[in-house]
Amino acid sequence: MLQSMQSLGLAYDPDMFAHGDRSHGCGHVVRTVSNGIRTTAADFLTKTNRRPNISIITGAHVDRVLIEPQNDALVAVGVRAVLESGHVVDYTARKESGAAASWNQDLG
Repeated sequence: MLQSMQSLGLAYDPDMFAHGDRSHGCGHVVRTVSNGIRTTAADFLTKTNRRPNISIITGAHVDRVLIEPQNDALVAVGVRAVLESGHVVDYTARKESGAAASWNQDLG
């Protein structure tokens, strides 16, 4: 498959998702397989894997990352989000803060 894509002019990128650049080309997709079962991010959305300390919020737009000085460094402690209703909400973490987001832009 990679050879087919490259023959059509797509450049091979050996580490497509690690450098932070917009990915244009072809390469291997990182995945996790354990005991013959593929695990994806979607697994965290299923009821059997839900954890009480993880919240998944859809239809919200992150306005900014909340940063505070801690021990001579700047640390992300949460995010400020705008919900579909228009309400602005701060989500903070006690230990670690993580956020996943996507940006959709009409390129046409």
